[in-house]
Amino acid sequence: MKLTNFLIGIIFVAVLIFPTKINQRTMIKAENHKNAYNEALDNATNDAAKELILVKDNFSLELIADGNKINYKKVNLNLEQSLWRFYNTLFLNLNIEKNFAKQKSLLDDIPIMMAIGYDGYYIYSWEEKYINDVLEITNEWSKKKQFFMVDEKYNIKIVFTLDDYVFIEDLNTGEIHQGKQESFINKYPDSCFGTKFEQVKYQVVNQMIKKDLEFYTYNNNNIAKKNGWKLKFNIPYWGDRAINEVAFIAFYQGKELVSQKKYNTYGFGTARIVKRDPIYGYEIDGHKLYSKNKIGTNTTNFYNEFEAAQNGYSPDPKYYK
Repeated sequence: MKLTNFLIGIIFVAVLIFPTKINQRTMIKAENHKNAYNEALDNATNDAAKELILVKDNFSLELIADGNKINYKKVNLNLEQSLWRFYNTLFLNLNIEKNFAKQKSLLDDIPIMMAIGYDGYYIYSWEEKYINDVLEITNEWSKKKQFFMVDEKYNIKIVFTLDDYVFIEDLNTGEIHQGKQESFINKYPDSCFGTKFEQVKYQVVNQMIKKDLEFYTYNNNNIAKKNGWKLKFNIPYWGDRAINEVAFIAFYQGKELVSQKKYNTYGFGTARIVKRDPIYGYEIDGHKLYSKNKIGTNTTNFYNEFEAAQNGYSPDPKYYK
């Protein structure tokens, strides 16, 4: 009887322990999968971002880094070469550079990619188009989408860039003006220029990207449904973030892991090309202020005015009228 009870006890403990160990192994495997894909995406997008700014057509974005402005219409991102670099690095990092079936499966899990340039961005996604009178599904780069807003009071279109340079089109006359944003404060005093410029630009850029991610996700799901593909994508997560550099972004929507939840993430690779003066934060008479001048006590620095404001600093009235 005691032996029977002992055996029952062992079986009972095994029933409790074995599922726990299996679940632990599953969770560890899922975590390893996530880490491997995070690292691969980071490496691939960083390589792709660097490829975007290689010299093309005898014009180089590095001119901007030296403080010189060139006509933004002459700046061409190296889209196709950066895409090739992304794929190459991704496949190498995941050890599937010779496994074409796994490559195809992986690319199905990356429905949207994005390249961000000096004054706009491009989306790489599925597109339906007729080729020799046959409807085909292709992967295409979109036309450039400018970072812009329309100020209805002045009837002007304001095109933002990665720094404080803007292009302004007068929608009444068609005239185009360009320059640093502060040079338009007096001409358009109630527009977005001055101390609120960074915050407005930040909101405009993020809203545009979010709307496009919604549109292209809907379009991809519609194409998949029409073709009977067992694919359904969620709108990629896009946290509100400042866009300050040329970047290559890939949105991954992968396999189901623990709890039957899809693992979604994105790689964000940047290439620093825009050189700007830092914004300094400091204290004067107990007041936390910021400007482009390094003065006062408890000095710190920020990337831009918006970041300084987020950290509780106000524009120094001596330098901001």
